[in-house]
Amino acid sequence: MAKRNRISFDPEDPEIKRVLEEMSAELGVPPGDLLNLGALDMIESISNGEIDLESLKEPSRLPRYPWRLNLKDRLDRFRKRRGR
Repeated sequence: MAKRNRISFDPEDPEIKRVLEEMSAELGVPPGDLLNLGALDMIESISNGEIDLESLKEPSRLPRYPWRLNLKDRLDRFRKRRGR
């Protein structure tokens, strides 16, 4: 069997991981399946122009990538909606 390529998921906020694990248990599906569903929706939304990455880009300090996405506002909204 061929070795699977992996992309690690390192949430910006521990609350994201907690909510993902909570949803996974509640729905009875693996967290990876929820992440795959989210990735498919994200790819479609970016491809359709529903998400404007340009407005989120900021220079990266990582040599491999010229840009990072500034998700501070989205994380703040996520926390507010969760009451945290």
